[in-house]
Amino acid sequence: MLMSLQAFQILNSKMLHDLISPNSAISNGIELLEEMGADKDCIQLIQNSSQNLKSLLTYYRIAYGNGGLPALPQDYYRELQKVSNDFFKPKHITFSWDEETSYDRPNYNLEIKLLSNLLVITCDLLPRGGHVHIKQGQKNFPFLLELTSDSKKIDPNKLKPILHPGVFQVDNDLDINNIRAYFAACLANMLHLKIGITENHSADIIQISVQ
Repeated sequence: MLMSLQAFQILNSKMLHDLISPNSAISNGIELLEEMGADKDCIQLIQNSSQNLKSLLTYYRIAYGNGGLPALPQDYYRELQKVSNDFFKPKHITFSWDEETSYDRPNYNLEIKLLSNLLVITCDLLPRGGHVHIKQGQKNFPFLLELTSDSKKIDPNKLKPILHPGVFQVDNDLDINNIRAYFAACLANMLHLKIGITENHSADIIQISVQ
């Protein structure tokens, strides 16, 4: 029996919640070490690691969990900007964001989750970093991603669920390398949409669209 997408999101939410608690304990431990006069460089290293873990869990909760977004739809896009800047900073990926005006759409929460998944896929397309411009999309989906880098790479295995959905078989082809693309494709399917990835070799640009 295949797990439903909603059940998968609830499971992820539970796991992420369980992971957040130990990280909060680490923060409390850092305060204790500071009071004890521990080595500042050591404390800074622990603080950086704890902050990176917090950024990771916060982003994954939005992308893969059953929640993680603010209460008001008009705040979704702004929140995703914030957590994305924190999450992708160690990966040397920078962003520019066009103004968002489509928050009154009926499935906007799913569209934001799909956008967060598409941003995760940029890690596979920009292995050495680069720039991502989130632009206004078309009627079916309000976002369009434009990736710029001189070291971009389209890995056919990692992106097989998106590039070749007709021949992708979950039982035989799904693995740790393409699970993120598969999840993004599932979200797009829930919205009755398909993800497209095109490459402009002359301009060093990859474009991710949803139609």
